Amino acid sequence: MAHPTQLTADQILPLLDDWFEVEFTFRNTGVLAAALAQMSASEQAFVLDWTRRIASTHVEIAFQFVEQSTRALSLMDEHMIEAWVLHAMDIYDRSGLYPGLKVIREIDLFVRQGRERASGCVFEEEVGVLLPFVQGLSGRKMKVEQGDHTFTNSEVIFLPAVMAHLPDKQDNFKLYKAAVAHLWAQARFGTFRVDLEQYIAAHPTPDLALRCFHALELVRLDACIARELPGLYREMGELRKKLEDADVPEGWSTVTAELTRQVATAADSLRLVEKVIGSRLPSLSCY
Repeated sequence: MAHPTQLTADQILPLLDDWFEVEFTFRNTGVLAAALAQMSASEQAFVLDWTRRIASTHVEIAFQFVEQSTRALSLMDEHMIEAWVLHAMDIYDRSGLYPGLKVIREIDLFVRQGRERASGCVFEEEVGVLLPFVQGLSGRKMKVEQGDHTFTNSEVIFLPAVMAHLPDKQDNFKLYKAAVAHLWAQARFGTFRVDLEQYIAAHPTPDLALRCFHALELVRLDACIARELPGLYREMGELRKKLEDADVPEGWSTVTAELTRQVATAADSLRLVEKVIGSRLPSLSCY
């Protein structure tokens, strides 16, 4: 395999001029070319490849990426930089130019959110495994797509661009699997069979009522997963311990015991909302 050759500023300049459409935009690429010329050959190849790819989607995001590239290389490894860029492009695709540029410009914020992202799982890399996993669970063509947060509409499971809550990459992949399993369980075991929207809309404290329903359904669905997928359920319990989110208030297990029965339904969870609404609820699950 041929090694990349280190380029001079004069060799880099026409590449940037072409990708940034300098003839029409009058961007100053000379300073950028000089900065790139100071990089190693492998760093140049990495930055230029991503610049070309980003520019094919939006020139301004690519320009900002090159401006930040020297600093990015000093703060992150290539895997983490790729996650940063993919996150920015995803935000651009779904929310527009300025939110996408904000991700590129606020590189320190991205880094502060966790250097563990270097050990995180990237949706684009894992979807090829997660899709057959959920279809194997559901027995039908349930889809897996990238979203702003983790949720399902019973037809599509939406997962975040990066899963990086734990420092070990394999554990972060297990978190993706756990999230998929729990969202599959919502569709499989009838979370959507109650008229939750009407109930919440009529409730005097809708946000709190929804939080209670979510906590109660977590108990019911965990019990369903424990019966159907005991091995995966054990993995999910280990993840909760590692993230220290297994806090259960005193008396909670007694109040919710009926939800662990095989015949329990989402209607039972909804009925218990009024019973627990004034109580302390368990911490949100990592999945």
